[in-house]
Formats: sequence, C-alpha cells, structure tokens
Amino acid sequence: VVSLAIAYSVWDDRDDHVWFLRCQSKWKNLFKYVSIPLVSIIFTWWHVWLGIQMCFYPVNFVGCCEPYLGWQGIVPRRAHIM
Repeated sequence: VVSLAIAYSVWDDRDDHVWFLRCQSKWKNLFKYVSIPLVSIIFTWWHVWLGIQMCFYPVNFVGCCEPYLGWQGIVPRRAHIM
C-alpha cells in the first residue's frame, strides 16, 4: 500500500508536488529512473530468498492429501535419493 502511494505521487504529472513537498519535475523524473533498479534489486533479493527457503523448508510435509495438496522442501523430499 505504501509503495502504491509513493508510485502514485511520483508518477502523477499534474503538479510539482510529492506529497506536501514542492519539487521540480526534473527531480521527479530522476526519482522515477533511479527507483527502477532499486525495486528490481529488492524483488530479485526476495525472489532468491524465497527460492532457497522453498528448497529446504519445511522438512516434513505440510498440507493435506499427501503428496498432492501441500509442500515439502525439495531437498528433504529427495533426501533418500541424494
């Protein structure tokens, strides 16, 4: 929700205000382009962290109707093969 509010206030070209602060449009444009790699870095970090978590956790199956509706980490599930 916070990121949507920031995005709306920055991408809105109706006036030269970001929230209640007055700024020049060149600074708004600079912030637009600087925010792209920052958001990409944060999303990539989260994506890699989530992938590692899903590989190792949970150790035991969590869900119902094993092995169909639920999740077990890939490494613990294949431990007998490894």
